[in-house]
Amino acid sequence: MATQPNILMDTSRLENPGVEGIIQIHPDSQAVTLNSTVRLQCRVRILTDPQTGSGAQVYWSKNDFGIGGSREDIQEYGRSSRYPYSRYDLPYNLKDGQYDLQITNVELSDEGSYVCQVNFMKHQYLSQTALLTVQVPSEAPKLYQVTKEGKGPEVEIGSATPAIVDDGAILVLKCVARHGKPGAIISWSIDGVPIQVETDPVKKINVFRAGFTGNLTNSLTPSPSFPRLRKGTVRMNYFK
Repeated sequence: MATQPNILMDTSRLENPGVEGIIQIHPDSQAVTLNSTVRLQCRVRILTDPQTGSGAQVYWSKNDFGIGGSREDIQEYGRSSRYPYSRYDLPYNLKDGQYDLQITNVELSDEGSYVCQVNFMKHQYLSQTALLTVQVPSEAPKLYQVTKEGKGPEVEIGSATPAIVDDGAILVLKCVARHGKPGAIISWSIDGVPIQVETDPVKKINVFRAGFTGNLTNSLTPSPSFPRLRKGTVRMNYFK
């Protein structure tokens, strides 16, 4: 990529150039998965102060805390005992105004608001705020039978350990998918056919009544909501 020529600014005409003229590409908010790589862009116009001959100074901040303005500072911020290298870097040519912040092996601690700041001719210019959200896949869902019609202990069930209930009694099942961020939405099906459940506003459970038996399965879909642990409970009344 060709180096951009330096631009001499006439301060008598323009004492405080707008942020649009200084920061040409702003970082965008992103949602990334755990252990992935993310790049927050910040492209800065090459400028030279005609009085001092100095250029612009560029810094990154996270949650209003400065994390560095040089590649060495950024790398130092991203070092930890878990990796033999820094997870934070400015990998491109800074002389061309490419101050993109790259984070590898993204962790939950990387979540936050990031801002690229430019200092030039005694003025500060801030990029738009980029919110970084780290998503974590849920664990595989587990199915439990709550014995004694929902009043007894929970027993994990599956293909090798089926749920057992007396004819005419109420079967209470609970599906749990842990540690997802955001929490998972759980749906139910019988013999591959999705079922609709009714919400009981008093008992805060979902109710489904059927006059037949079948293989009950559940599935997970991404959810934009929290918390990390989402529980789904279904009460099923089998009758003839």
